[in-house]
Amino acid sequence: MEFMQCKIGDLVETPEGIGTIVGFNDKGEGGRHFLHVLINGTLKIWGTWDPDIRLLDPKGKRGSPP
Repeated sequence: MEFMQCKIGDLVETPEGIGTIVGFNDKGEGGRHFLHVLINGTLKIWGTWDPDIRLLDPKGKRGSPP
C-alpha cells in the first residue's frame, strides 16, 4: 500500500484541501493506517483506506489512490 511508505512532511490531497502529514497514530492504535494531516492550520485525522485521500509527489502532482 502506498501510504505505508509515506513519512512526516509528505503532501496529501483530501476532500478538505491539500495538507502535510504531521504524524500517525501510535503502534497498537492503528499506526500508519491513520494519517494526521495539517490543513490550513487545522489538524485532521484520515484513514488510509479512504478513497478520497491521495498521496502527492513532491512536485504536487496527484499520485495513485491507495
